[in-house]
Amino acid sequence: MRVLEAAGKRGEGNPDLSSLYLEKAAFSATVDEIRRYRRRREDQATDASAMHETAGDEAGPESLLAAREIRVAIGGCLASLAAPRRQAVTMYLHGHSVAEVAALLGWRFKKAENLVYRGLADLRRCLATKGLSR
Repeated sequence: MRVLEAAGKRGEGNPDLSSLYLEKAAFSATVDEIRRYRRRREDQATDASAMHETAGDEAGPESLLAAREIRVAIGGCLASLAAPRRQAVTMYLHGHSVAEVAALLGWRFKKAENLVYRGLADLRRCLATKGLSR
């Protein structure tokens, strides 16, 4: 779509689309599609049945119960965090780097870094009060 839009803007004074432009447009479109796919996958992972599948089908009843208790505790602790910290920590736990968190949320790197690491510290403290620690 970006290439077609750029081609439509070409006129008398505009040169043909360069191979560098086409390469960058294709790269950007690919990265955007990967991010959309990850977001859809993360939305599906919040489904309780998807969480059950990640616990493993061979797991015994005790380990399934323990996994459920941990999941509930993490959810409760995340809910107690301030909204920006909760967003940053959730994205980090889903596998995004601090730089990706900053880019996706439109924050400066330092702000994202502080929110992620302070949020993780709060999460650890909260889980420790619930008896869940290393």
